[in-house]
Amino acid sequence: MIKGVDGEQFSEQTPTIQGMLREAKLGTMICPKCFAEIPDTSAFCMECGSRIKEDTVDPLYAEGSDREVYPELARANLLRMQGKYEEAIDVCRRILGRFPSNETVHALLGDIYADQGKLEDAIQWYELLVELAPSNAHYSAKLHNLRAMHAAQVAPPPPIPDPDAKPAKPKVFAYALFGLLALILVAAAFVAGARMNALSQSAAQPVKRDMASLSPAPPTEPGRIPPP
Repeated sequence: MIKGVDGEQFSEQTPTIQGMLREAKLGTMICPKCFAEIPDTSAFCMECGSRIKEDTVDPLYAEGSDREVYPELARANLLRMQGKYEEAIDVCRRILGRFPSNETVHALLGDIYADQGKLEDAIQWYELLVELAPSNAHYSAKLHNLRAMHAAQVAPPPPIPDPDAKPAKPKVFAYALFGLLALILVAAAFVAGARMNALSQSAAQPVKRDMASLSPAPPTEPGRIPPP
C-alpha cells in the first residue's frame, strides 16, 4: 500500500475508481492503475501489465523471472489477442534474450504460432517447454493435442471421385449377365447332346450283335446224285 502524500492522493481518487468500476460493462472491469477496461476475469491488466488479483493463479504468471517481465508478458499476450503476431513474437524474443529458461514465454510463443496455424513451430516451442518442465501435466497435454492436430492436418485427403467418370448403366450389366447365361446354356446343351449320342451308340452295338445271332443260316445246296 502507498503511504504518505501519495496515499492521501490515492484515497481521494478511490471513489472515482469505484465509480468507473460501476460504469464498466457487464463482464468487464477497470484497471485501478491505468483505468483501462479489461475482462473481469483478468488477473492482470493487458494494457499496463499491473497485477489485479493477487489471490489468482494466472497461466501467464509464475514465480521467478516472470515477476520481472510480467508487464512485457502481458503486452505480448495482448498483441497476440489483437492478432499482431509478429509484434508479440518480437516481445517474447526480447524476454528470452534475458531469461532463456522462462517457461511462460515458451508457452506464449507456442500459443502464438498455434493461433496462426503454424503447428510445427508451436510443437517445437512446446517440446522445449516440456523439457524445461517435464512434470507439468498441462504442458504435456498441450503438446499431445498439438501433435494430434498436426497429424490430422498432414494426413492424406480421401480420394476425390472423377466427375467425368460416368457410372455404368444397369442395362449393360443385365446384357452381360444374359449373354453369360446363354453361353453357359449352349455349352451345357452341347455337352448333354454329345453324351446322349455316345450313350445311343453304345446301346446300339449289343442290339446288332443279338440280331446277327438270331438271323437264319443260309441254305446249303443239296448234294448232287451222281448219274448212273
